[in-house]
Amino acid sequence: MTSPRGRSDRSLMGLIVLSFFIAASCSESNDVGAAQIKEEHSQEQAPKITAAPKPKEEAERIVCLGGTITETVFALGRGDWVVGVDTSSSHPSTVSGLPKVGYHRAFSAEGVAGLDPTLVLHTEESGSETALEQIEALDLHLHEIPSPYDEDSAVQSIRKIGELLGANDRAEQLIRSLESDLDGVRELVTKNTHRPTVVFLYGRGGGVMMIAGKKTSAQHIIELSGGENPEFDFESYKPFSSEAFIKLDPEYILMMTHGLESVGGKEAVLDLPGVNMTRAGEDEDHIIHIDDLKLLGYGPRMGQAALELFEAIHPELNR
Repeated sequence: MTSPRGRSDRSLMGLIVLSFFIAASCSESNDVGAAQIKEEHSQEQAPKITAAPKPKEEAERIVCLGGTITETVFALGRGDWVVGVDTSSSHPSTVSGLPKVGYHRAFSAEGVAGLDPTLVLHTEESGSETALEQIEALDLHLHEIPSPYDEDSAVQSIRKIGELLGANDRAEQLIRSLESDLDGVRELVTKNTHRPTVVFLYGRGGGVMMIAGKKTSAQHIIELSGGENPEFDFESYKPFSSEAFIKLDPEYILMMTHGLESVGGKEAVLDLPGVNMTRAGEDEDHIIHIDDLKLLGYGPRMGQAALELFEAIHPELNR
């Protein structure tokens, strides 16, 4: 059963899919992931996996439709099987050199078919329905991977992809690494009673700015990281307004890195009506940004994102 939080996030994405598609298309023209991840893949804190790979003669030709799917396939040691990705795939940085088939919500069936895949992994949000039907008509192996939205669904996603790719042992190692990261963050949160208030802003250029409310993945990662959401009177997302933001008066603003860049950076956020009348608007250091997929992809780096956010909203512990 889909959680209320999962439904809320998909509701948001339905409203802003056009703006996101435009942004994703732009990122494709600039080598997807290059602006987001500068370091080499070996420096990207990928979990250490030691299990033996599947025999080469059994290799698949995979097209990944979804950034978290792509990240997980690579983390499982199957990156050399990937022949194409969608434009939301930005991690690891090596995916920037792979063929793109469009944004996963509006991918090109012709582009996928042209890569001659033996397996197409997609989310329940991938489309259009016509494009999926066209892929099925070509007798290509399609498999849906539900989008993760919390710790349990992240584990299920990793395990499912591992099963499909014959990488069960690697999947279990990756899950143990993720759970260890999460346990470490939970321990830090338990030891620290300070719960700063944090509001997540979704920005995507072109005047798109929305506030995340209750039952969202953003709310979940904030609470997991030892932060607190203000007393929201709404669920899902709603357009930014100075009145609503002043009422919330958060100590910190959280954004995705590409989202912050697309609206003009920290100065542009501080210039939003009402922001300078809140505690978050007193210092640009109170505007936090974390890699898009790392923060809300709920993939293998979920624990790393939670730790990064914990440290950012508890600067007193770093002194």
